[in-house]
Amino acid sequence: MRTPIHLPAILPLAALLDIQDIELAQCYAQGTQWAIAARHTYTTISDSDVIATFMRLILSPKFLHQDNQDIHRAIFSYLGIIHGTVLSPSGALDPQVTTLITLSDEHVTRGYKVGREDFFLELDAQEQVLTDSRVMDWLHTDALEYPLCGADRNRSLHFSLGCLFGMLSGHLFPWTVQEHQVWEEETIRILGYVCATRISPKKLVQAVS
Repeated sequence: MRTPIHLPAILPLAALLDIQDIELAQCYAQGTQWAIAARHTYTTISDSDVIATFMRLILSPKFLHQDNQDIHRAIFSYLGIIHGTVLSPSGALDPQVTTLITLSDEHVTRGYKVGREDFFLELDAQEQVLTDSRVMDWLHTDALEYPLCGADRNRSLHFSLGCLFGMLSGHLFPWTVQEHQVWEEETIRILGYVCATRISPKKLVQAVS
């Protein structure tokens, strides 16, 4: 279950994941609150900022050792900030925002798309909710594999981060008609037919232009 966030004068919120560590949940809530308060001057986080921040945090030698709780706290504060930047001052989703992060990097964009496809078309309700430990395992794997990927290491990391945020975005941004059409066209091109999915056409929404 997604972790509830209780903030003063804000609509009831839930984090984009199940944060079982109390201290990390507090860091997430503080990040969300800060971003909502600064919303008039702080825009949606760009993928370039996400890349720079996560590379600084998870590629630190300290991240892969036991004494890394300060980095974990920083990661969850940042996740809370990302969540808060797509919310209005009341805590409702900003209707002008259509993605969890601003997308420009091609590899992050591709990963974000794959993450959303997995969220809506492959995963069941329980699998859709990532836990804090699952996210940390994900990032630890990214950090361990980064030096092993050679010339492709940046592309691989960018794609993985895109997948993570694509999955998290599913809790806020519904699967759209346009996304479904693109997925169907690609599936037909690759497989020659459309796979059965759990998505009902009645649940699809039009993307905001």
